[in-house]
Amino acid sequence: MPKTAAQARPADLKRTVRRLLSYMGHAKFSLLAVGMLASVAAIASLAGTYMVRLRGLHPGTIPPQLIETVCYSSRSNSSSAPSTRPL
Repeated sequence: MPKTAAQARPADLKRTVRRLLSYMGHAKFSLLAVGMLASVAAIASLAGTYMVRLRGLHPGTIPPQLIETVCYSSRSNSSSAPSTRPL
């Protein structure tokens, strides 16, 4: 199947990329930052999952001190409204 004009590659790729980046103006730096932060978040998410599996933290093997710490920090960071669910 022959390529149409919409599927053809640009004659000068370098010039085309420069033109597209010039259209973006100052937003290109913000877009780069968003891309890098999204990559870091994805890597951290995968690394966290890997570490949990590596350490074998299952619901029955979580140390009680960790549960107490998480409960305490969630109570201190919550809003002033009382919780309807007892601990």
